[in-house]
Amino acid sequence: MEDRDRRGPAYPLYERVLKELNTLNWTQEQFKAHSGVARSTIAKWRYQPRSPQASTVKAVAQALGIPEGEALRLAGIPDGRIPDAPLDEIGDFVATAHDVVSTLRERAMESGQSLGEVLVESGLARPEELTVPESLPVDPIVAELEAATDISPETKAELIRLHLANRARRFEEERRKRKPGA
Repeated sequence: MEDRDRRGPAYPLYERVLKELNTLNWTQEQFKAHSGVARSTIAKWRYQPRSPQASTVKAVAQALGIPEGEALRLAGIPDGRIPDAPLDEIGDFVATAHDVVSTLRERAMESGQSLGEVLVESGLARPEELTVPESLPVDPIVAELEAATDISPETKAELIRLHLANRARRFEEERRKRKPGA
């Protein structure tokens, strides 16, 4: 049997951890001091037939600066589910979900991206999984202008065009403020 046939579900995380450890140039003792996880545990992820414990993945992710959601996905824990995990593990995972989403929102704000863009960039979602609502909320100013009976249709159209152009300009200015290096 070839090596790739024997790889466990956490093999992608195993590779990522090795890369991060190499980058940090940490010894086994330094890694254990930062994560509380023995390097031998990480070595098991190469061929272990089941996903590792979520708490172990989280500790490693935190120590190495890997986003938790990404680490869990790389560990073979898809869609935020913890396969065959004890109930206390699932409770811990659900309790941190809010923190993970908050972190992703912060990353989106800092980079001037949408939350959806960050999810796709992090590998937590595919573009086809994200949906756009059937209709956008009604703009109250546009609705008021459209309902006005004392303004000609040409004037209404021009006022709506100016309003939307101004709104787009303000949105772009705000986006640039949030995007680093813009």
